[in-house]
Amino acid sequence: MTPEPDPLKTSYSDFVGPLRNKIWTQIEREFMLWVKIAKQYAQLQTSEEGFEMVIKFIESILLLRCRWSFSVTSWGRTEKHNKAVGGVDGSYHLLWLGLDVELDENKKNVTFEKDCSLVGIVALWEGDHYHLQPSGISRP
Repeated sequence: MTPEPDPLKTSYSDFVGPLRNKIWTQIEREFMLWVKIAKQYAQLQTSEEGFEMVIKFIESILLLRCRWSFSVTSWGRTEKHNKAVGGVDGSYHLLWLGLDVELDENKKNVTFEKDCSLVGIVALWEGDHYHLQPSGISRP
């Protein structure tokens, strides 16, 4: 069995193709905002490994964003909010490693799922949205 590709070693141009230059400025802005959020998260955590996992997750999501148009409907959650929305105990949302998205054509999409796996993301179709989380990780 071949190991999952490391999203940090996946070339943006290989993954994105000709769309790269057209949308790079928007992606760069999104990335800077997400890094700012991740840094705030890291200040609340004691685990350097946890922070690195969040950054790697953000980079993987932004690689997907280069190719796919989607809206984020849920990302990090507090315990209280997670319970209120029916989230599972120990949800990756609590670690900022779970992301719910709606594709512009919001239906199950095998191509999207394959692209997610290329950048180390598991895409779980939940009937009205995708839940995204890192593949092959242990919790910090």
